[in-house]
Amino acid sequence: MNQRMIHVPAYMKEFSCLGSACEDTCCSGWKIDIDRKTFEFYEANPEVEITMASFIRRNESSQDPEKYGEIVLNEQMSCPALNEEKLCSIHKNMGEKYLSNLCMTYPRTTSIINGSYELSATVACPEVARVALLNPEGMTFTNVEESMDARHIISSQINMDMLDKLRPETKYFPELRTLSIAMIQNRKYTLADRLLMLGLFYEELENHLSARGEIEAIPGLIAAFEKNVRNGLYEQRITAMPFELHTQMELLRRLLDLHLFMGISNKRYLLCVMEGLQGIHYTGASLKEESVGLYQEGHQVYKAFLNGNDYILENYIVNYLYRNFLPIISKQGVFMGLVVLIVNVALIRFHLVGMAAYHKSELKNEHVIKLIQSFSRAVEHSPLHARNVIKHLKENNGYDLATMSVLLKVD
Repeated sequence: MNQRMIHVPAYMKEFSCLGSACEDTCCSGWKIDIDRKTFEFYEANPEVEITMASFIRRNESSQDPEKYGEIVLNEQMSCPALNEEKLCSIHKNMGEKYLSNLCMTYPRTTSIINGSYELSATVACPEVARVALLNPEGMTFTNVEESMDARHIISSQINMDMLDKLRPETKYFPELRTLSIAMIQNRKYTLADRLLMLGLFYEELENHLSARGEIEAIPGLIAAFEKNVRNGLYEQRITAMPFELHTQMELLRRLLDLHLFMGISNKRYLLCVMEGLQGIHYTGASLKEESVGLYQEGHQVYKAFLNGNDYILENYIVNYLYRNFLPIISKQGVFMGLVVLIVNVALIRFHLVGMAAYHKSELKNEHVIKLIQSFSRAVEHSPLHARNVIKHLKENNGYDLATMSVLLKVD
């Protein structure tokens, strides 16, 4: 059988679906798309398992063959093929080849770069979150072989020889992503400082492209940035950036409210939200001094828990950049994409600090994984998240590096 090489984070070799043992099934709580081939098979074969033909509907608004239709969820907001053992009855009784592409491949996503395949996975899956994030040595990448017949849902792809319709800096997508991941894994600096230094680079890159449009200057800008980081030339600029704890807490609460007001159905995430807000007594609309003090105490608990090492959040960021860098650079632009990522990181830490204040010495890895996994599922995967964040920042505090510093700094 023909094989091909595919680039993956090393944790993908460890990942295996937990099935009924999973604490947050992927078969409930959100829209489940069906590709055209599977839709037409279910429609033409109503006797399939639980007569899936009566539980599917055409998505008339989509031109994407992977989103040709969708499954009509039951009253429990679950797929009707999900049985009492939390297993897919189609997969169990008929085999995986009868699953839709989405059901077959989730939580994996694939990008194609110049014809080469890259596979990653979302930490919205609890088991992916564990194997991807709980590695104190940091995330690494490797190549593995797979069958040419393996099924994929292509989330993004690019041919570097055909860039006329994309943002021009996409020409240096591999170099920019490599730089970004290397910066986030540079443990000489705090995680907040790494993100802010990356912000300084992409702010300078955007300003340079706006003023001169010299795409070919990007490799030189990358080399200069790497040299300046090695020589510690950004440390003074980072230190001079603003920090105001009250403003940080109020801004993060308003950003959190964007999601709470829309309604969040994921019970795991809602439980984490309530523990975090209760831990710092910030359940009301107004911020009180008591909450600021509890937030500071919670941060000390959180810091002690990680023993000064933010490797869990570091791994979250690296996985995010590896999965999302291509759509970010080709659609939003990297600086704006970095703003959304910084908001994600700041919100996650806001929850974790509150949860540390709530659980105190009982805070465990399971709490951290539960929060990041459920946050990714409920917030990061929301189609409105990035748009609402950018809109809110534009209308209120702005989205410059000064605001990002306020969101990230802790002292």
